[in-house]
Amino acid sequence: MRHYGQHIDAAVMRSRSPSQYVRSDVSCTLFLADPQEYEGGELTIHDMFGALKVKLPAGDMVLYPGSSLHEVLPVTAGYRLASFFWVESMVRSEARSTSWT
Repeated sequence: MRHYGQHIDAAVMRSRSPSQYVRSDVSCTLFLADPQEYEGGELTIHDMFGALKVKLPAGDMVLYPGSSLHEVLPVTAGYRLASFFWVESMVRSEARSTSWT
């Protein structure tokens, strides 16, 4: 995949267990390739302050609210390798579970 368009992560996802569900309160992207290995491919998170472009060294990870509009910009050269996953907060209030202060 060379890019992934604007989207939000589903608020509730099905677990591997058929009768269980998991909230995707916090989205996580773990960068597995160094920035100099590819051009483009920035994870772009859109929020009330504008668009934040993220392209971190291999081994670094960014956490952001699963309800944030985000995308991966097109990779124009090389290969972007990353892993993404979600965390369910024990705090029921979205405003409190994704507060970064």
